[in-house]
Amino acid sequence: MSNVGGRASGHGIKPVLFAGLLAALAVSAFAQIVPGQLPAGPPPQPGQVASPTAKPAPSTAAPDPANNNASSPEPNDAPVRSGDVIRTSVQNVLVPTTVLDPDGHGYVNGLSSSDFEVLDNGKPQKIVADLTQQPLSVVLAVQANSDVEPLLPKIKKSAVLLQGLVTGEDGDVAILAFDHRMQHIQDFTKDPNKLEDAMQKITAGSSTSALIDAVVEADHMLKRHDPRNVRRRVVILMSRNIDHGSEAHLQETVRAMQFDNVLVYCIDIS
Repeated sequence: MSNVGGRASGHGIKPVLFAGLLAALAVSAFAQIVPGQLPAGPPPQPGQVASPTAKPAPSTAAPDPANNNASSPEPNDAPVRSGDVIRTSVQNVLVPTTVLDPDGHGYVNGLSSSDFEVLDNGKPQKIVADLTQQPLSVVLAVQANSDVEPLLPKIKKSAVLLQGLVTGEDGDVAILAFDHRMQHIQDFTKDPNKLEDAMQKITAGSSTSALIDAVVEADHMLKRHDPRNVRRRVVILMSRNIDHGSEAHLQETVRAMQFDNVLVYCIDIS
């Protein structure tokens, strides 16, 4: 995804995209494919190697003037010669774009296609943008073992901030606490009061922290909650960066997250 900066103005940011590195951006654009230099004469047969300097053998068969029915080679049968150009039209060109603020520290949201200008050889082109809005589902996975017991009072204040501020009006949040156990503290809900009450139930457990197993369990929770995969799936992992006691393997878990369209955000509470 290309990062496209914008210039600040009195009415906001007006990003301008340039197509200098693209083959074509307009509907009427053409892509040119120039074959490499081919040796003269017929192409080598299977099992043969043609020399670049090899010349075709002269023909020993004389044309028969009486044979008027002899057919000339079809144009499609002619070998491709150097300099021949194949042209094909391009109907649509994708231009993935990310817009950052002037300092480059944050994303600029709320932009539409009218905020952009795409130029092809200096000429503005028509932009078609497909925008979709998906509700957000979040699993807050909290490490709750003896190592983080002093931090639990501060951690318990975090869940209520997710609902509304992070998930939006249609989003929901579930809470998972883990040590060597996977404790479903709260199922998916939009009610901030339920989230706050659930966080107060988290207590420190054993010294084990099955971090990778917690991510796997959060993935299962999201798939059960969203079997048709119509929501954005997010796991927020509040834990130390050390796994102790997981049965799942990291690479397999990362691969599963990719297939299941799950984003994992890690908050290190070391």
